[in-house]
Amino acid sequence: MLPPDDRIVMRLDLENIIIEGARRMREWEQLQEELPNLDMALDFLQRPGANIRDVNLNVEEWKVVSYINPKNTIRQIMKANKMNELEIRRIVYGLIQAGLVEVVRPAGMPLPPQARQVPAVDKRQQSSLVNRLIDRIRSL
Repeated sequence: MLPPDDRIVMRLDLENIIIEGARRMREWEQLQEELPNLDMALDFLQRPGANIRDVNLNVEEWKVVSYINPKNTIRQIMKANKMNELEIRRIVYGLIQAGLVEVVRPAGMPLPPQARQVPAVDKRQQSSLVNRLIDRIRSL
């Protein structure tokens, strides 16, 4: 049966489509592994002598960079720039790999309960270690 006259028939090589789909799925999995939490913030790495004018970024990357500070989460930057999760993860991952930014806890976000617990310290063991260090320094 022939298709209607208002339709255009085109042959597709499904192998290339399947390969591209598999590549995109691997990329998505890797980006989710590298950036599992979009509720974290970004901050610029302190690099003395680095000049931002020497950095070559595309328009979308510059849009993201303009929102980077410890108060804005990655999710907020994504929404402000009308991006989807894949787009923001690609850009943030690229900025991290370039050594321009780091992922930080957003300003004002409380520490998780497990981070607030201070491990118990055995005073005898600590005292013993300090005494051994002092003895070692004296022997030098």
